[in-house]
Amino acid sequence: MRTQGRRGRLLAAAVMVLALAAGCSSLPAGVDGRLVDGWPMPAEAEQTLPKAGDCHSYVYGEEARSDAVGDPVPCDGPHIRETVYVGRFTGAAAQLAEPPPLYTRATAEVAKAQSDAYLDCNAQASRYLGHPWYDPRLRLHVTLPVRTAWQAGVRWYRCDIEEIKYDSSTEMTGGQQIQRTASLRRDWPATLCVEMNIDGWPERPCTAKHSGEFVGAFLMPVRTTLPKGDKDFAPLHAVCELMISKYTGISLSKLAWGDGVSWQEGLDYWKSGRRVTECYVWSGEKSTFTKSVKKRA
Repeated sequence: MRTQGRRGRLLAAAVMVLALAAGCSSLPAGVDGRLVDGWPMPAEAEQTLPKAGDCHSYVYGEEARSDAVGDPVPCDGPHIRETVYVGRFTGAAAQLAEPPPLYTRATAEVAKAQSDAYLDCNAQASRYLGHPWYDPRLRLHVTLPVRTAWQAGVRWYRCDIEEIKYDSSTEMTGGQQIQRTASLRRDWPATLCVEMNIDGWPERPCTAKHSGEFVGAFLMPVRTTLPKGDKDFAPLHAVCELMISKYTGISLSKLAWGDGVSWQEGLDYWKSGRRVTECYVWSGEKSTFTKSVKKRA
């Protein structure tokens, strides 16, 4: 078994301001000069809302707050992110004074709002795709409405997936984004093979010698600290071994390879729901693979 430290791993519109010129302070009868006084804010249902299947060409970070829709573009053209679901904040999260951003040191209320939304997005992303969404080169984002929209009563959150370049040194928010030209529903990333006997687990062609291959991932329950000892890691490795068995078609009793466990993000974001744990099959230190070990249909 092996753990690694990759990417934190272990093993509105414009507002037009009108001013009265000096000396022109008199107004017609019935006009008080307050341009928006008494105008009702548009109800959320009356606004243009994002929807699953939209793709987006603009680039923004995890903490950026997009406008209500942004610039949806066809998914068969250049784009950066794909919306897989649109949910709604309720309860205490909906009562927050502003949209709950993703912060490394978020308050308990903000972290819970993010965690609940991410948990929902996690399930809905896999439902949208028809299979688990996990891949080391994909990121699932909770996109929020702008603050002015939030203050007007908007409470949606958008679940977006983007593809990033595999890089053993990148943090969650720093990966180089890939411009895609097809929906993830019909164009899924290729099998990922890596060299697990080199620090950082660099990517390798699956047809070349390599010692590891990504087999799947799962979302861990909430924890306050990362596992530290063998006792903490044992349940994780057990899950990964089951994934390897299913991926390769080899029963656990006959499985001779080891496994590797990796975090998609680090501890800073765990309380905000980012607890995706990745599993890899490992050939060992003295042997290699020369092709994918995935079970053939």
